[in-house]
Amino acid sequence: MLDTILLEKRGIPGAVVITKPFVPTAKAVARMQQMSDFPFIIVPHPVTSLSVGEAEALADRITDQVETALLQDTSAPEASCEGTRSEAPAQAVDAATLERLVDRLAAGIRADGGELTASAPSQGRLELELSIPDEACAECILPKPHLEAVFTSIVAEQLGPGWVMELRDPRVDA
Repeated sequence: MLDTILLEKRGIPGAVVITKPFVPTAKAVARMQQMSDFPFIIVPHPVTSLSVGEAEALADRITDQVETALLQDTSAPEASCEGTRSEAPAQAVDAATLERLVDRLAAGIRADGGELTASAPSQGRLELELSIPDEACAECILPKPHLEAVFTSIVAEQLGPGWVMELRDPRVDA
């Protein structure tokens, strides 16, 4: 997603095809690049288990959408909001809101065999812990710096300003 956005900003057309669990991540990446309206094509998850025939049929079904994405000019980023970040104190968050937030953050991770949990937030601080039970899945999940950027964006969008998010990742925090 990020590579395609960066290429688009340079005038090189691209099309992003993602599976449904990765929609929140794709939207967050687009927002962070000031291109929140960036188009992407959503297909059912998973695609790796499709037979060759099923993959070809899926490609045939989305060909028109890919063509439209390639011909659409998305190279102009939105006006940047940098420097306008509010330093307002973090608002309290209830358990149901926290659960919805963690489910949203974890959707793509769960699709790749991982899990994400959160400890009870305290004084505007949200601590998240990534677990990856299958070593083979470790490469499928975004690297920690990318996850942190995406999660920080989503946390700010969902909980408002003033929140600090910390991510513990067993791949680098061992």
